[in-house]
Amino acid sequence: MSKLTINDPISPEVLKLLEKLSSSRQQVADNLLELELEKVNMLVAARSIDQKKAEIFSSELELRGLDPDTRVIVDGKTGAISLETPATVTAAGDEPGEANV
Repeated sequence: MSKLTINDPISPEVLKLLEKLSSSRQQVADNLLELELEKVNMLVAARSIDQKKAEIFSSELELRGLDPDTRVIVDGKTGAISLETPATVTAAGDEPGEANV
């Protein structure tokens, strides 16, 4: 095979392969964008769920005369509420106003 020069064009087969690879790469990018958009929708849904949970939790604390930011532990089976102590905060690791439910 002779050495090609700068004046020799790239073969149609190689051009076709390069175009196919570019197209494939574009499809991967489009798929990634679709996934990111789906991710954003899921994050929005999660935020809405978290806000509703926080509203309900704050309401339940206020009904009991507690500040909505009071750190408590809620037994998910019995509904019993107890105030967190420094030892339970370390063990549970929850944020203020969240239940261990």
